[in-house]
Amino acid sequence: MIKQFSSIPRVLVASFKLFAVIAFLSTCSLAQAKTAKSGKWHEADFVDAYCQGEVEHVLADKTLVDCLTATHAIEYDWGKNGLSL
Repeated sequence: MIKQFSSIPRVLVASFKLFAVIAFLSTCSLAQAKTAKSGKWHEADFVDAYCQGEVEHVLADKTLVDCLTATHAIEYDWGKNGLSL
């Protein structure tokens, strides 16, 4: 009986599998490092975490509301924006 040989050597296939696993793991660790980078929250993080309605609703005069619920229009902002008294 004649053995059929694959056109791709087994070493090359094994190397590709190893490369794919390493690439996947490094991508996962980079994504995790980016999210836990400094621990700082941005305005959009608060909106995503706490808004129980529509995010970034556009009003008739083309202004944006950060969060619009059935009863409230909520604007998220930092405490020390603008003038300090």
